[in-house]
Amino acid sequence: MLLEVCVESAAALAICKGVADRIELCSGLDIGGLTPSHGLMQQAKASGLETHVLIRPQIGDFAFDQPALEMAVEDIQHAKALGLHGVVTGATAEGALDQDALRKMLQAADGLTKTLHRAFDVVDDQFAALDTAITMGFDRILTSGGATTAYAGRAQLAKLNAHANGRIEIMAGSGVNSANITEIATDTGLTSFHASCTSKRAMQGKIADLGFGQYRRTIDKAELLALKAALSDGSS
Repeated sequence: MLLEVCVESAAALAICKGVADRIELCSGLDIGGLTPSHGLMQQAKASGLETHVLIRPQIGDFAFDQPALEMAVEDIQHAKALGLHGVVTGATAEGALDQDALRKMLQAADGLTKTLHRAFDVVDDQFAALDTAITMGFDRILTSGGATTAYAGRAQLAKLNAHANGRIEIMAGSGVNSANITEIATDTGLTSFHASCTSKRAMQGKIADLGFGQYRRTIDKAELLALKAALSDGSS
């Protein structure tokens, strides 16, 4: 049973060390995640954690124009130059994976572990997309089964896992927590899970009033430890 945790701050890196099996490094979790800063990438490298960098240069959909694609390739090259372990990418066009954009990003990521992120959840045919991801050379797919949460999508996750048949790793993500992880694992047969383990602290006064943010998201260490313990119990 493997636990990957979303990390968007230096403080979260410290909390995850020695607990998370690997991390997805990102920023902007409240808007679905964006590429982290180069400085945070460097801190992740220094932490010693197995780090997979989210490559998503824009909010909204997963359609890449040429400038966005160029940004993504440059960020991949930076993660690779730092010696980080992998990248997490995704691009779609007309209801399917955008193979042209993905091919350019995967070429830049040669030698790194490659995860297809939840752009996979918005395609029209997940089984066709799964086969495409394998052909293109992805190592894993992060997915909720196309549902709002992995718990709600666990029937589809089980079907995807069966279709993958060991050819690619399927990792459940979205809403995974210590209260539902055992049921998700049992119902899907999956052994890899992605979680944020976060709590939110409301911002007050001018910070909130002027639109700088309504709350600050932080990793809840107690939840992280509880989730890790649940996974350990499930694998014994």
